[in-house]
Amino acid sequence: PVRLSGSMALLTYVLRHLLVFLVFLGLTSTRLWDVVEFNGFDALTVLTAQGQSPLPIIVVGIDDPSIEQLREHWPWPRRVHAQLIDKLQAEGAAVVAFDIPFSNTTTTEDDAALQQAIDKAGNVVLMASLTRQNGERGNLWRRVDPNPLFTEVGAKVGLAQIEFEHDMVVRRFPLAVDSFWKEILFHLQRINPGVDFDSTLQQNHLIRFFGPDHSVPYVSYARVLGHGKPLPPGTFDGALVLVGRDTQGLVDVGSAQSDMFATPFTAFNGKLTPGIEIHAALIHNAVTRSSVEEAPYWIRASLLLLVALFSAFVPRQFRLLRSGLATTGLSVGLVGISYVLFVYFNFWLPIIGGIALAITSYLIQALHAYVDEVRNKSRIRTAFSLFVPTAVADRMAEQSSVLEPGGEELELSSMFTDLAGFTSISEQLSPTQVAQLLNFYFDQMTEIIFRHGGTVQGYLGDGVFAFWGAPVPDTGHRSKAVNACCELVAAEDAINAKLQALGLPAVHTRIGLHSGMAMVGNFGSKVRFNYTALGDTINLSSRLEGLNKRYGTPMLISAETYAGLTEGKKATFRCVEKVRVKGRDKPVEVYTPCADARVIELSHQGLDLFLTRRWDESKKVWNALLEHAPSDTIARYYLNRINEVQALPFIADDWDGIVSINEK
Repeated sequence: PVRLSGSMALLTYVLRHLLVFLVFLGLTSTRLWDVVEFNGFDALTVLTAQGQSPLPIIVVGIDDPSIEQLREHWPWPRRVHAQLIDKLQAEGAAVVAFDIPFSNTTTTEDDAALQQAIDKAGNVVLMASLTRQNGERGNLWRRVDPNPLFTEVGAKVGLAQIEFEHDMVVRRFPLAVDSFWKEILFHLQRINPGVDFDSTLQQNHLIRFFGPDHSVPYVSYARVLGHGKPLPPGTFDGALVLVGRDTQGLVDVGSAQSDMFATPFTAFNGKLTPGIEIHAALIHNAVTRSSVEEAPYWIRASLLLLVALFSAFVPRQFRLLRSGLATTGLSVGLVGISYVLFVYFNFWLPIIGGIALAITSYLIQALHAYVDEVRNKSRIRTAFSLFVPTAVADRMAEQSSVLEPGGEELELSSMFTDLAGFTSISEQLSPTQVAQLLNFYFDQMTEIIFRHGGTVQGYLGDGVFAFWGAPVPDTGHRSKAVNACCELVAAEDAINAKLQALGLPAVHTRIGLHSGMAMVGNFGSKVRFNYTALGDTINLSSRLEGLNKRYGTPMLISAETYAGLTEGKKATFRCVEKVRVKGRDKPVEVYTPCADARVIELSHQGLDLFLTRRWDESKKVWNALLEHAPSDTIARYYLNRINEVQALPFIADDWDGIVSINEK
């Protein structure tokens, strides 16, 4: 049965982690989760950015100062762009690419000027764009190419398409075969065959941005045309020049906004990047072969499976700190692996799903452990509430191991009680009356024991077995036990009055109390609970209870218990005798409560005279004690002992007055 239970628990455990894996497998397949994962890509991009490209790429920006200085309405006359091409060609630019539409026809003079400049330079690349049109059958995308006047004289054309993710952030290479960035590089390659680049990059590759906006060297459009401070000689020699808008809001606000894009840096600096810089980044990635390949779905699924297996079996037994450290270590390890792959292998492994799975598994395990702990505490509290006060049971519930088989050695005070002559009493009562009497009696006894912090181990026939100092260790167990026992003796009259009111006979309690070391714990099993105390201390307290018959006393405590009392409390006890009980070689000195100081004094004198063999003098003291307290049973006991000793024909020299008790 235990093995089956363990197998079922393991199966449930595995199925729980498998369910978490399947949930995350489905979750990470959604577009929404892609947006979450791209936060990791963005962080890696920003963290590992070079800051600038090593390639000779220069952006000629159509910026706000240029719009002011040229004093031309947008769109600028094409003769202005013709002047720019002529200037750049004269400065030795390798390629001049315009991220500006030239699809329509303007004035004959302006178009001719631009056509002539393109033909003369021989290194110009123009953009094509996609526009959306609303038709009867829905929205249609139409490609808009430059005016044929310009392509006829050698201008190359590329589709200036920029791809967005679902969060409107640019990260991916465009789909178009004749993308703008490709045509720029193909044109550069025709001019300079030594140029090498990867022309196969498409959507499975992500852009490694080398910096935030304006990381590419910028030159103001107007400055190239001679406005403002002159440029250093050789600025454009052999450079790949990209011409595009960088206006922030003076004239071409609408166009500027449509040509500004969010990149991985936007989430960190809040700034958009001009479209022309996106093309610069695409060119940089293709030439330096630094684009990032995205991990295929099967690798992401395998990663989730490995994380699920790790979370299930590496920290097999859940411990809050140990399992937390394992989860943290796994998360840090995933971050490290993703970083290494990103930096050294241009490979992006999404790991947020794996980290989230690990954390979720940890939280589920923590919740499950918490529920188990609550159940275990409830079980302990329920179990111990039968033996100890509620406050103690609550404290024990905090110790999850107290119900485990085995025990620990603790110092405690053990008490046994018995009802004098109960066998004869029960013969005169019906079974119902016996049960009524015992239930009432035990209820009164238990209430007193609990009030003094005791643990009731059980009811043995007509007696009670209780102890102090366990399950919660207590250095004051002797005083609490003695106070409880004294109250039990004092409560006898009140208990008997209530019993007689119920039509039941009076009872008389005998109590034995001893303090010492004992083994305390669950000596049964997990299946059957048996919390108890074992050892010589327990046995001796039982023997002391039986010794009350010998002296006619209601309560006896050992010297070990007596030694732990305060001086004031000791003054309320009298020494009875030193005896050697059955099964124990070492004698024990026993004491009984006494509220009469005169009786205590005479008893002490009589006992000293008896042990020093001054029996006649001892008799006089005991008789004096009887005159003071005629019902004193201990005085009568010693008078009988003196008579027995004096009647002996021979007394050994080693006689010490210690009596051996053979009966239990």
